[in-house]
Amino acid sequence: MSKKNNKKHTHKKAKKKRSKPMKIFNRPKRRLTIHNITNDNISNGCFMEISNLDNNFQDFGFIAKPIESYMIPHSKGKDINEKTYFPNCCEHHKKTHIYIKKWYAKFPNCCKNHKKLNNANWFDKTNYDHVPQKVMYALSFTHQFIENKLNDPNWFEEISNYIQYITHSFGTPSIGFGQYVYYMEQYLKNGTFSNTEGYTRTKTKKINELFSTKNIKNESSTSFNDLCKLHQKWVNAIPKISYFMEYKKSMSNNIPMAFILFDQKYNPYLDMSYSKARSKKEFLSLLVDQTTHLLSMIDTTKLIPSGKLNKEVYEKELKMSKHELRQKRLLKKYSNRECKYVDLMQFWLENEFDFFKDMESDFPKTKNNTNDKPTPKKELTFLILFKHNQDRLDKFFSVLKSNALNALDENNNWEFNNRKGSIVACFQA
Repeated sequence: MSKKNNKKHTHKKAKKKRSKPMKIFNRPKRRLTIHNITNDNISNGCFMEISNLDNNFQDFGFIAKPIESYMIPHSKGKDINEKTYFPNCCEHHKKTHIYIKKWYAKFPNCCKNHKKLNNANWFDKTNYDHVPQKVMYALSFTHQFIENKLNDPNWFEEISNYIQYITHSFGTPSIGFGQYVYYMEQYLKNGTFSNTEGYTRTKTKKINELFSTKNIKNESSTSFNDLCKLHQKWVNAIPKISYFMEYKKSMSNNIPMAFILFDQKYNPYLDMSYSKARSKKEFLSLLVDQTTHLLSMIDTTKLIPSGKLNKEVYEKELKMSKHELRQKRLLKKYSNRECKYVDLMQFWLENEFDFFKDMESDFPKTKNNTNDKPTPKKELTFLILFKHNQDRLDKFFSVLKSNALNALDENNNWEFNNRKGSIVACFQA
């Protein structure tokens, strides 16, 4: 009975020792700090941006977790203890650990970029003493994750998400991340996974691309405020046509995030969604597409027969817009890519104006057209007739009151039964 208890006790100890390396990262708690920020670092616009953060932004990262089926490498056929488990399990891992510790001994004087940390008043190397061990476990976690997922149908998506998760765990500045990338590239190039189920050279090549500098450093480092300026310049160039004015107003100093961000994905290991940001080149291509879509919203071939088009207003808007866009093209600086959407607008205006002139005779005439109404005649009055000669007006009134005509009574009420015009004609004569 005691032997059984001893066996159980021994098994629990072995299990505890296996999990021990998962908890020995002695590093500060995760916190995000921005150091030495002044008003000179902050730029205002559609977005508030902080510049020169390379050595002033500090995030200690987090402790990454392995796949559930992860087994800590250890020497085969030997008891599991600190001398036999990872990274002391084999000569390969021992040497890798030694090289990483040698690198850390030189840090931050290991390279030009890290040397800048010596001038940061917040930098304390002891806060990163856990990094050599973190790098080793990041390599081990990633190695076993790839082995477990390489034969899955969605292998690339899973592996991409996990590598992104490990990348984020290094924090900012990402001390040790360069070492992690270097050794992962060596694993992939040296055929470490050649005996793994589902292995192909194409797969390892594709995984290796995830560690390329282009993919690690976020392809787009474009300022969001720069994109906002490009967007506002485009909005200002849109012709001032009645049908576009509501759109221009809604877009003025307001840029949809869908214009900047695209390809949103969810990473289950980070438990967060992320998107890619468009580069300037991609953003301007989007504006060209948006221009085409916007201009296609007006179909004059349908508006003219329907009678919904105000001929005078639309013709004036076309003329004004043509002139204004030509002036902008001459006086404002547009890049070659920006000129693509300006040319689209200009060609559209010219084509629209030509078509409008050709179809002018086909405009339907409405019944309520004020131009078709005859101008009503103004009634001729005595005041109008004698407006420049008061004496003649007085004389005329005395004639009307005379016994010969009896046209007016004593109270100046009209009593003449015949036409007034005949009296006026007689008087003028």
